[in-house]
Amino acid sequence: ILLSSSSSSSSSRPMLYVIILLCAITIIGAVSNVEKSTGVKFPDNINGLDLLGVGVRKKGPLKVYALGLYSTPPPPTPLKSLFQTLLSSPKSTLLLSLTFSSVTGPKMASALSSSLSTRYPSPSKVTELSGVITTGASTSKIGKGALFQFDCSADSVSVTINGKEAGEVNGKGIGTAFCGIYLDEKGVSKGLKEDLKENWGE
Repeated sequence: ILLSSSSSSSSSRPMLYVIILLCAITIIGAVSNVEKSTGVKFPDNINGLDLLGVGVRKKGPLKVYALGLYSTPPPPTPLKSLFQTLLSSPKSTLLLSLTFSSVTGPKMASALSSSLSTRYPSPSKVTELSGVITTGASTSKIGKGALFQFDCSADSVSVTINGKEAGEVNGKGIGTAFCGIYLDEKGVSKGLKEDLKENWGE
């Protein structure tokens, strides 16, 4: 915008120019890395994958664990196809942080394998994954704050517990099925899905 003024009494008086520059400022919203109901803070990225959203897994009134989903950020996606887009990601990581002190390794293995069994057709692979979780947890301190990390590709799930690699299970579609525990229409964390909708849906 250019504003000018001059004195009517003296045409030789220099004109005063006031230049106002208007700058557009774009504010880019960042994904919150804190699960608000538990106060658990997640790292912004893991193994080159970005945090896309956080949530909590409840069992009745109990908050069993907070969780974060890591993957390659999708473009803004229509809500009706958002979760299918996320399930199709080549690589995803789910990080679970226990918030209920009475949870044990075998209980985590049992709960996750039960959820997986309704989504994956091979009982032997589900049992294998349960064994990996149980064995890995037996060599690590499990309680409030314990971390269960699941690195998924379409056909594999790699398990890390408290930073220690526990093992890997391979099977066609098993990684996608595992992510489906949280991302399909019956996903067990409503909070995670709502956070993903807010961050990436349009």
